[in-house]
Amino acid sequence: MKRTAVLFLSFFLLFSCGEKAGKVEKSMENGVEIILNHEQPYKIKGEPSSFSEKEETAIDFERSDLAEKGIGSVQGFDADSEGNIFVFSGLKIFKFDKKGKFLTKFGQKGQGPGELQRIGTGRILESGELCLYDGGNNKFLFYSPEGRFLREIKNTSNIQIFGISGAHYLAPDLFLFEEMKFNPEVEKMEYHLTLLGEDFEKIEELDEKIFKENPLKSSRYNLFDYYLKYRIQDDRIYSANQSNEYFEITVYDTQGNITKRIRKESVKVPVPEEFKQKAFDSINDSSPVGKLLKKKGYFPKYFPPLKELYVDDKGRIFTETYEEGTGENELMLLCPI
Repeated sequence: MKRTAVLFLSFFLLFSCGEKAGKVEKSMENGVEIILNHEQPYKIKGEPSSFSEKEETAIDFERSDLAEKGIGSVQGFDADSEGNIFVFSGLKIFKFDKKGKFLTKFGQKGQGPGELQRIGTGRILESGELCLYDGGNNKFLFYSPEGRFLREIKNTSNIQIFGISGAHYLAPDLFLFEEMKFNPEVEKMEYHLTLLGEDFEKIEELDEKIFKENPLKSSRYNLFDYYLKYRIQDDRIYSANQSNEYFEITVYDTQGNITKRIRKESVKVPVPEEFKQKAFDSINDSSPVGKLLKKKGYFPKYFPPLKELYVDDKGRIFTETYEEGTGENELMLLCPI
């Protein structure tokens, strides 16, 4: 089986849609502005309603020179303001320039200062530093753009984080965790986002709460990923709730205050039988978890409203749904007004 072979960095070419054809529908609920998006897009002069992608850089991880440097499956990546690309693979960070040329690698396994056990999340800060969360050592590590270890912050909270990718550094003394409240004796598990401040004290639990069956207690287990879809961009947190007939994106500031809600009417897309069968066939039932999923796993009649969520550096929201578009891998564009 091939490893992840190519990393694409693209930019969007946005297109306006002509004359104004209707006023944006807005309302206020409990002091929060609500923007309603219907099934069909708004057509407003000067506002983009469609886009296309143009490839900027491709990195082939099957290249022999990269294989010799130890690159394997990619856990994530980010790019800095100069276009340099930082790829997280295993316990190493591989740095490429904006044209995909390999520059350097850094990272070392261990439990000491600057050493890693399991890379979770990673992103480039406004300062240019790279911040990684190490789920094995339960700490945040900071590196210079050249790969020099600068400092680390030990996570001293007792919050149960969902997976190793559920912890994020926002700013000094400000963190965002994907918190899981798991009780083996109840049928539902709760997931929500939590803001933490100095000494990892809780500031706020964000409104959206996702509930999923506990496979140890419940008689059924939904195999769809209903976990939180969220993005962090500048000083805003974008969190998607899929529990209604529409999907709703709530925009928070870094103190947990809601600044806006964006609702989108969605089309119900049936889950094909061949999709279900392929998913079940892919489950490895030689493990206890696999056996449990084979026994209790199921798919609902319809796909979830939202497949993925993205936000660009201008605050434009891009959502990927299961609705069929006119082109391959078509995304929906939601521009907050």
